[in-house]
Amino acid sequence: MSHLELTGLSKSFGTTKVLNDVSLSVRNGEFLTLVGASGCGKSTILRVIAGLEPQDSGTVQIGGRGVDHLSTILALGVTLPRNCSKAKTMRFPRKKPNLNTPPTCKT
Repeated sequence: MSHLELTGLSKSFGTTKVLNDVSLSVRNGEFLTLVGASGCGKSTILRVIAGLEPQDSGTVQIGGRGVDHLSTILALGVTLPRNCSKAKTMRFPRKKPNLNTPPTCKT
């Protein structure tokens, strides 16, 4: 795993500030656990790191390279089927992964 660094990361949903100036560094070989109450931002911070959610401010770097929402999605070639909405559950194949096969929506 490459070195992970978050600097001044902030994220709001409407008027609710979920992440406020979060900074952390995880070096190669280190292990990090996010612990906190429900709704405190654990999943949001992971979604920002993964590029699934854009941050309002701050930077995410992995291995010294900046990561942002759009570049991560484009690099992975991930697209959601047009008939998917957030309310539906994504279904991924359980067999040997094929990154060329997009996920489908469970109806």
